[in-house]
Amino acid sequence: MPDERYTIVPDGRSITCRTCGLTSYNPNDVAQRYCGRCNVFHHDLVNHPSHYSHPSGIECIEVARHMNFNLGNALKYIWRAGAKGDAVTDLRKARWYIDDEIARLERNQGENKNASVPGVPSVST
Repeated sequence: MPDERYTIVPDGRSITCRTCGLTSYNPNDVAQRYCGRCNVFHHDLVNHPSHYSHPSGIECIEVARHMNFNLGNALKYIWRAGAKGDAVTDLRKARWYIDDEIARLERNQGENKNASVPGVPSVST
């Protein structure tokens, strides 16, 4: 269910605050769901958390949906690095999921010599 306090145009380039009517084309305002006139962040913590939104209007989940669990989680932690806490901790979590994916692929190589991740080019070591 969309947040009723603001409207984002379909192309993701502007946000309109439904409280005061201000429309902002500032990419940071759009990404942060911010109204400068009301001085309020209209965060939708369930459907559109700000730490997973990019000023371009793209949300992390739009990309991660096309990846497997490990790569999607690694992307999530890289995407939000520093926005929800300590950046180093987020990057360590990303590395954990990448290492787990490498281990999974290496285990599968014995079973399938052509193991690969969809959308990720194979790398020879």
